[in-house]
Amino acid sequence: ADWVMKQLTRSTSPRAPQKTLPPDVILLRGEAKQIAILEEAGRLSRLRIEETPDRLILRVPKGDGKKGRSLAVPWLKTLAREEISAAANRWATRMGVRFNAISIRDQKTRWGSCSSRKTLSFNWRLVMAPPAVMTYVIIHELAHLFHPNHSKDFWAVVTAYDPDFKLHRAWLRKN
Repeated sequence: ADWVMKQLTRSTSPRAPQKTLPPDVILLRGEAKQIAILEEAGRLSRLRIEETPDRLILRVPKGDGKKGRSLAVPWLKTLAREEISAAANRWATRMGVRFNAISIRDQKTRWGSCSSRKTLSFNWRLVMAPPAVMTYVIIHELAHLFHPNHSKDFWAVVTAYDPDFKLHRAWLRKN
């Protein structure tokens, strides 16, 4: 009975507020960027995005009515494909491994994975993380090409290429 009461009290106690960004802010490479929407009368249906040091400027047709984050997501997915693919190719060469394909996906519970067919899959949201964190995930998945498990030998490979991997893994868990 004491345990049940403790659990009930714990489940109804106020939780720490969830850390969320304001609706007009998005993370890009680990930095918060203000989303600025500029409606342009002469613009046709095409969206154009400009990146500045502190903002993402979204140029949209006048009267489009869509909100910032929903407009930016397709652009972020394309950017993720470009940046993750380029980094994975560089790191694969550095590590002396080969993979067959890269897939950029909309995973809810994973940052990356490596299949037995040597296909690397990455979450497009990695483009929102700091570059060192994205690099850690890439190294982690490439290390699975040496050791398809999380053994001591696997972590030795990860450590050899990313000595600060524990900091990067902690960032992913926290954010």
